[in-house]
Amino acid sequence: HLPCAPVVHEVLSPVDGFISQIDSRSLGMAVVSLGGGRSHPEDTIDLAVGLDRIVRIGERVSAGDLLCRIHAPDTLAAKQAEVAVLTAIVISNDPGDQRSAVLEAIG
Repeated sequence: HLPCAPVVHEVLSPVDGFISQIDSRSLGMAVVSLGGGRSHPEDTIDLAVGLDRIVRIGERVSAGDLLCRIHAPDTLAAKQAEVAVLTAIVISNDPGDQRSAVLEAIG
């Protein structure tokens, strides 16, 4: 099992709507900034930090619903990651095109 982070912070939706876009690179960089990845080869990785319970594209959310949880080494890092998460997740009024990632089966 992985170690537990000292701070677990919930990121809540500021508005009602649908998850229309998620910038996964920005989420990944937020994890790196928490210490859960490497910026340089000699960097160590903190296995206790990261994101979980991340919403999915197409989900309907109401203001106050959970967008994700941040596992952080301290409150300041959690707040900085929250800004990155809220920037990476786009909520719109339109549910958008809900196409599957798999367009057809090859038989």
